[in-house]
Amino acid sequence: MNFVILVKRRELDIVVISDTHLGTIGSQSKELHKYLKSIDPKKIILNGDIIDVWQFSKRKWDKYHTKIIGQLLKFISKGVEVHYIVGNHDESFRRFLNLELDGFKISNKLKLDLDGQKAWFFHGDVFDVTMQHSRWITRLGGYSYDALIFLNSTMNRILTLLGRDKISFSKTVKNKVKAAVSYINKFEVTVAEIAIHNNYDYVVCGHIHQPCIKTITTKKGSVQYLNSGDWIENLTALEYKNKAWTIFQYDTSGLERVGGIVSYDITDPTNPTFANYITTRDFGGNPEEGTSGDLAPEGLAFIPSIQSPNNKALLVVTFEVSGSVSIFELGQPAVNVEESTQESIALQVYPNPSNTDVTFRLNNTEVTELTIYNPMGSIIHNHQFNGSTTLGQDILNTAGVHFYQLSNQGKVTTGKFIITK
Repeated sequence: MNFVILVKRRELDIVVISDTHLGTIGSQSKELHKYLKSIDPKKIILNGDIIDVWQFSKRKWDKYHTKIIGQLLKFISKGVEVHYIVGNHDESFRRFLNLELDGFKISNKLKLDLDGQKAWFFHGDVFDVTMQHSRWITRLGGYSYDALIFLNSTMNRILTLLGRDKISFSKTVKNKVKAAVSYINKFEVTVAEIAIHNNYDYVVCGHIHQPCIKTITTKKGSVQYLNSGDWIENLTALEYKNKAWTIFQYDTSGLERVGGIVSYDITDPTNPTFANYITTRDFGGNPEEGTSGDLAPEGLAFIPSIQSPNNKALLVVTFEVSGSVSIFELGQPAVNVEESTQESIALQVYPNPSNTDVTFRLNNTEVTELTIYNPMGSIIHNHQFNGSTTLGQDILNTAGVHFYQLSNQGKVTTGKFIITK
């Protein structure tokens, strides 16, 4: 049997990314590429210091750097707007200001109307006093920062091998040194004051590598200040959806590097509990020779028992580094379910999600058999009806994802609904 693995990307209205510093030792290009592959945005704002011209090194431009550019081009080809706002480390691109090519535009700043709210996007270096008056000091600081990142990277590789948590030297320095804290505060207040003066509701920056969403209030008013952070240490982005901003932070817990799959029992979605950890990696093998088993899980596809060829819930996992695919059996086997071979049955299921009753309404009056499976894949209800039927809390008394099967004269329809209580 052939499996087609479809990884659903997160749909977003706007994504803001800044300070990736591509071409330098500290750039987390692999992680950034994975993040870009996981999203489906309508608009991307690259808010400065994307390609680091100051400390650019061809030796540091690995395949993931190229994949990032390729992914951005894919977005553009699909009609996604990509705005490149110039920062200080990529200031050479200012010679191309206002260049616009098929949905890609380079600018110093960007103004948008977001659901009736005025938003102002810029990198932030123009409000940095050291940038304005002591550019050579800033460049010297950049080289020192790179040296600290190199030392930090070496230390974290050792800690990862020892199974210890990663650390960040520069974040610790910035959080504890009063001068650095004062600099960040002054930057935020200065940016906010200018935004308030110009009647903006949102002001969105990068530059200082401090991801943040907060409201800043002055004597003249208030504004929501947002900073997208960086892809050197914080690995963060700003995401806008459903009229709200959130900070995305890439998970650097290290499970992908170690390998394996963690499963949780979500019978109660509000209280998930650890169930199991499985790894098919051979730590005694050699990755270069292909003898280490499955390495770096990436794509996951769940096949419920009612759609499975062996009537057992399956998890299909693709592994990036080893280029392998593994299939894991989950839970208990379900009662035999015939595969749908003809047209499906038209119906409505509502409300979905639900914390009370769930109604199944057919678009015809033919007698139809309804089978309900709980989150563990076991049958909890079966009966025949025509027109419509409603199931109450006496049957649907467990929170989680449930599955249904409708069958009538060779026609089979399957689907899922969620109980939230």
